[in-house]
Amino acid sequence: MNIGRKIYYDTSGSILWDKGEMSGDVRETSYNEDLAVLPAIVDAAGFIQLGYGERTEEFKTMGSMRVIDGNLVIYPRINISASKLEVVADGVDYALITVSGVEVGGVVFSIDGVSLVQAVSAVDEVATLEFATNAIGSFVIVASTERNGAAMVAVKGV
Repeated sequence: MNIGRKIYYDTSGSILWDKGEMSGDVRETSYNEDLAVLPAIVDAAGFIQLGYGERTEEFKTMGSMRVIDGNLVIYPRINISASKLEVVADGVDYALITVSGVEVGGVVFSIDGVSLVQAVSAVDEVATLEFATNAIGSFVIVASTERNGAAMVAVKGV
């Protein structure tokens, strides 16, 4: 048997539990059975039952999801890339970080867990950050968004 996703959500539309798809020797479960597994759904405003395989392509690229007016809205995740603009003689690298797929708001960038900039605004769904560093070795840049999740890229310093 194949069973599609059952997604429980609260009154604000936030997802409480996405049970995912199931296949094989499985069966549909009741609310009480699900509540026994995850007591947090006691606060659920409802759930959405998808058919098996329904919206699979959207879930492959999902950054986040929520329920708005009883409809499941899936926001795609962002894409991040890094390129070196130039390396100057004093060992400082100039890097350009580009984040695409930003639907709403801005992007918060951090390097190795330390916040660089608060909410760089996106223009035409793209946010960019240009910065200089004399870091030695590799470091990780993370871009976080409100709806489209987060993504990271490793950049090699001087």
